[in-house]
Amino acid sequence: MPTVGVLEGGGSAGVWGLSSALDLSAPLSELLAAAPVAPAEGDTIASARDLTPKITEVPNDGDTTSMERPSGISSESSLHSEDVNILIMDGRDARHIIKTIASAAVGSELTGRRTQLNFYIYERQAPLQARHMLLAYLFLAAANDEGANMNDKAQQLLEIFGNLLIRERTRDCIVALTPALIKLVTDGKGEFSDVFDFSWLRFRECDDIEAVFKFWRAERPDFAAASLWDMRLRRYYGVRYDARPDAVDWDYHMKLYDKASIVHKTEFLRWRLHGIAYEFRDGDSCFTPNKTAATVDVLKDASGTRATKWGYFGDIVTGPFIGYGVKTAKTELLRKANDMHTHTSAEVAEHNMLEMMRDFSRSKGKPTSPHVKITLLPCDPSHAVARLERARVRIHRAFVSASMAHLVGDVLQPGMFFHASTSATEVSTESLLVVETAKYVLDLTRDQAATFLSKLVELATSQGRFATIDPTHGGEGSTDPEVLVFQPNF
Repeated sequence: MPTVGVLEGGGSAGVWGLSSALDLSAPLSELLAAAPVAPAEGDTIASARDLTPKITEVPNDGDTTSMERPSGISSESSLHSEDVNILIMDGRDARHIIKTIASAAVGSELTGRRTQLNFYIYERQAPLQARHMLLAYLFLAAANDEGANMNDKAQQLLEIFGNLLIRERTRDCIVALTPALIKLVTDGKGEFSDVFDFSWLRFRECDDIEAVFKFWRAERPDFAAASLWDMRLRRYYGVRYDARPDAVDWDYHMKLYDKASIVHKTEFLRWRLHGIAYEFRDGDSCFTPNKTAATVDVLKDASGTRATKWGYFGDIVTGPFIGYGVKTAKTELLRKANDMHTHTSAEVAEHNMLEMMRDFSRSKGKPTSPHVKITLLPCDPSHAVARLERARVRIHRAFVSASMAHLVGDVLQPGMFFHASTSATEVSTESLLVVETAKYVLDLTRDQAATFLSKLVELATSQGRFATIDPTHGGEGSTDPEVLVFQPNF
């Protein structure tokens, strides 16, 4: 059996994140709702449950819970009256951008104020930057196309987001978009030229993104997705390869079910074996390689020479279900019968995506429709942060993935954040740092995940850099949150 690292299944360049889509312009209370806390028996500490607005999600037992907004917290965010600067470090996909834009569209309409959302995106390599662009572009284009079938657009976006193999017509859509995407990068012209900003990248970095789009467009079969997936499976399972359906069944029941029971065993098995998370009822099958899932890594050939190669170096363990498919406000999709969910994670994801597209589409053309700017940062984290500092950009909200958590307190310092005096009723204007935990890293044991949580809190709070919003996070009696929320100490 080959020796593989404990996180071999996560890959070296994941193409989706392992936390639910967040509205990163939301008030503090709503961000805390993404990381619920269950205090120990008899504990009277005021925690996130005292601040959370009404939200519906799938907890470990599969039942739905509702939490009401306290009277002391305003339902509107004062952030919606000003520019909101949002830094996303290694988000791996555009879920937070899409969720934030859609939520801002609804919030702006309710408050009568226009929101300027400024996203600053750091990714490790050009293929992930290009993928960010494509997913955001598809979402924005769906709202602009009045004659578009929103159901088709939602399914298409999810297919590109979460499938290694896609339908032929979806591949044709990607190819048709590449000229417009290339024109954006090279000339700064075309639809959404006012949205995407490449001015912080060097010419070579822009050339790398352009090369990715040309790779997607190329007709030659230089991305054998099914074979690459099978190679990853053989390395991951080793001697268990022939019994992988049984291994998947064990992982589903022992590692995933308690955390995300809405993900059905059949869809989890299909994705684990074939890399297909989303199949839709239109009769078309997914056989075409999804080149947007291709990333690069440095590999050795038979002679020992190291070279950069295209391949699939992403997740083969957890899947893309978490981003859009485990939480929803539509409680009917979470209903159970005979202790089994009557709907699937794919149905939840499709509904969520469709609603976000509709929310943003309804705001188009109105004075309160949010303005969006997406700035791509250099692929080196130190250079990315230094670029923000040189431009004197102060961040209101920052999201950091679990794989980049080591940057907290080191590269990411409190001085990066916007500082404003606020009262107890204006918590929505406070700068916040949101860090993804290892909850959905299925190859970690419970003890390892708990150690990650405690180390994360220790790293963030060392030398008084950041303060945890809730004192029970990571402590005795806490649940298994998917994100932790910190506040910078100035």
